[in-house]
Amino acid sequence: MSGLCSPLVSPGLPRDLSSQGSALRLCIIPLVDKETSPKSPEFKLEDPLGSALRVLRGIFLAPRKFYLNFPAAGPVKEPAIFALLVGLVSGLLSTLLLAFTNIPGAEIGLAGGLLRNAAFALLSPVAVAVGAVLYLAVLKTFVGDVADFRQLYRMLAYASGAMVFSWVPFLGAFFFAYATFVLMAIGIRSVYRTTFLTAMITALVGFVPLALAYTWITAASAGVVAG
Repeated sequence: MSGLCSPLVSPGLPRDLSSQGSALRLCIIPLVDKETSPKSPEFKLEDPLGSALRVLRGIFLAPRKFYLNFPAAGPVKEPAIFALLVGLVSGLLSTLLLAFTNIPGAEIGLAGGLLRNAAFALLSPVAVAVGAVLYLAVLKTFVGDVADFRQLYRMLAYASGAMVFSWVPFLGAFFFAYATFVLMAIGIRSVYRTTFLTAMITALVGFVPLALAYTWITAASAGVVAG
């Protein structure tokens, strides 16, 4: 790539340089364009299975890279559908687990488990919206006016992909924490270029009320269905 050259004017230069036919010129060489990093994979309606698997691979195997290259601005339709599908898959696997095992919680029965899991799955996009509002408020408090609802919804919707394993006995809380605390902390730091401490505090303040609500709703729903 050729550079752009122009005469260098400086009062301290000897005049005999130009008289000898020499011209001192300043060449401004443009920076070589680096290959732009590919954007993080997103859920696509035309390729639901493949795109969903790529998102899951990103948030589990390379979460920092996923959010560093994540386009925060964008549509919310596909992320919302992704969250819904994750809820449906997790709910289906949880129901099958209730049907064929005697794990804690099996006392609600197959029909009760199906009803509860269906409700959780259908309300997944709504739950993501509630979480996005909460994280937005916290982010504005600790970082400033750097984000909007759509951005936080997209970030949390894809982070909720970790809930696809929430049906695993005794590990549901771990995957919830991974989605709503670990991934959101990574996302906040990567997308909004905050410090590590700011990202951790922001994610933690948002995570605590969500975790309390998740625990209460899970226990209450099990009690209602069993009753």
